[in-house]
Amino acid sequence: MAKNYYEILGLKSDATLPEIKKAFKKLSKKFHPDKNRDDDGYFESMFKSINEAYQVLIDEDKRATFDSHHSFSDEEIVGSNFNLDGLSLGARVAINCLSKDSDKVTLYNFVSTVEKINWETIYTNSIFDLKNENYAGKPVAFVGTVSSISQPFPIAIDNDKMTAYSMNLQDHKKDELTCFTIPYEEFKNDISDLFSNHRFVVFRGTIFSYGLPFNEYWFYLHEIAPRVTPEDLIKLRPDLKGRVAKLFLKVSKGGNLLYGIKDTIVKKMGIMGLDVAKELDTCLDFMILQSFSHGKSNKASMMLHSLVIGPPGVGKKLLTITAKILNPISEEITSTDGKITIAGLVGSSSKAKGGGFKSIPGYLPRASSGVLCIQDFHEVKKNRKAIFSLLSKMMEDGEVIDSTSAGWIHEAITSIHLDTNKYSQVGLTDGNNSIKDIDIPTNILSRFDFIIDIPRDIERQFEIAEKINKGEKSLKSYGEEESKANWRRDLQRIVAYVRTNFNDVTIPQKVSEYISEKIAFARIEYENKFNDLGLMADIVTRLIISIQKYVKAITSANLRTIAQKKDVDYAFKFILFKLDYLSSLDGNNVSMKFNDKKIFSPDDRIKLIQEKLEGKIVDGKMVLEIYKEY
Repeated sequence: MAKNYYEILGLKSDATLPEIKKAFKKLSKKFHPDKNRDDDGYFESMFKSINEAYQVLIDEDKRATFDSHHSFSDEEIVGSNFNLDGLSLGARVAINCLSKDSDKVTLYNFVSTVEKINWETIYTNSIFDLKNENYAGKPVAFVGTVSSISQPFPIAIDNDKMTAYSMNLQDHKKDELTCFTIPYEEFKNDISDLFSNHRFVVFRGTIFSYGLPFNEYWFYLHEIAPRVTPEDLIKLRPDLKGRVAKLFLKVSKGGNLLYGIKDTIVKKMGIMGLDVAKELDTCLDFMILQSFSHGKSNKASMMLHSLVIGPPGVGKKLLTITAKILNPISEEITSTDGKITIAGLVGSSSKAKGGGFKSIPGYLPRASSGVLCIQDFHEVKKNRKAIFSLLSKMMEDGEVIDSTSAGWIHEAITSIHLDTNKYSQVGLTDGNNSIKDIDIPTNILSRFDFIIDIPRDIERQFEIAEKINKGEKSLKSYGEEESKANWRRDLQRIVAYVRTNFNDVTIPQKVSEYISEKIAFARIEYENKFNDLGLMADIVTRLIISIQKYVKAITSANLRTIAQKKDVDYAFKFILFKLDYLSSLDGNNVSMKFNDKKIFSPDDRIKLIQEKLEGKIVDGKMVLEIYKEY
């Protein structure tokens, strides 16, 4: 088919010279290769076509020759009747939805050339930023999920009736974007799977102002990419030739990226006192390693989870700051009874206006592939058991289920960082019972990959105070201007790059055997330290998966895809802290989960019997049944 220069510029055949110049200026600016990174030549090709059309139509003689050799009617150039042969149903529906002829032509040009686009070079953006005239007709991408979908309804196009539905998309910031009406046959399998599992994916297409007077933006959906990389989440790729590349080479010098990142954080934040705060120093090492954990293996989450216990003033806030600096996406909650709810953590669903369904992901799904930091967890008293049950499933399976009648599953491959005080540290208990002092069931404790109890260190606090007095920065005293510094963003881009490109890790047979040996030695060493051998057995069964998560993260952070024995040794540096803490727990009054049965001490069983039968007329059989149950 011959090129239609009027169609390329979105003009009618009687367009004036000023109209031609105006159209060229707008389109050449939008599609100029220098303003659009494009490794596959799409923008360069578009710019050449725009320039070619302009050079012909701006020249009186060339235009006359062009017109004499072609017989394009304005109906073929613009409007609802121009050549739609070969376009998908979705494209035809979207073109008919647009009111401006120039927008119809721009969308027509997009769908006609979309196969030339190398989507790997189209970087993701936020919905808020995409709602911009500069992006109209250009290929765009964003990470989001289906927030609402209508009931199917009939529409007519080209005198044919078909079934269609409407859909709204939402990104991590809860900004929403409406799609053009979608024929039922297009994306029906993808959308059904996506909405039933509520996953974040990459949506690709283009954007247009819709309606008069351009009061909102709509999205033309071209395709859905199911895999979301950490680079997609941060919305930027590493600057491979500039500042980020230089920093990457610097921090990974000698093959120790983990140390290089830590050194950068310590220096840039002016952290003092780590040499006398060994537990906090280890915590910082873990939080850096945690940012490299990713994905699932055999339907089990490979994200690393941490529980840090300690009194106020020991620098725990530093760990949350580090997690938010390094992870491609993060959420933070301050623990108050009113703020942490099941619906808030998981999400909610409801009937949408006009029929269909609407879903809003909670903190855990929105932080998928990243981290959720929960501060001062000891303050949460309401729904505590339900929250533990929720966290237990998420930590193991990487998903959560909402509590509505729909019971929808939300993907949440999310790291958990829990920061809590003992109740005795805030004056709520006497601290005589270690289990009650923390009030976290042991079957939940065993799911954390890293547990550490930071003791109150009066001498260290005096040392920090003295350094503050000398004008040096403390663990918390960095300014807001530093929080926005480029180095933070650069570190995040480096971690995202490594996780994206070193995401598949293989554990050789000899390394697997070495893991078994290390676990066997740990079992022998700690068998006499545990007050409850049932708890010890429960931990050992979970230890293999935990080590695999560590090894995968450590291997990736060392820019490798094959695990080594030294990765296992480094993992045990953190695992031993967990074993030390759990072996210190009081064996009395321990409630736990073992072989899928809860086992309670006699005192616990008596208390439960009293609670369940209070105010009832009972017989021995009723008491015995409850006793057996627990």
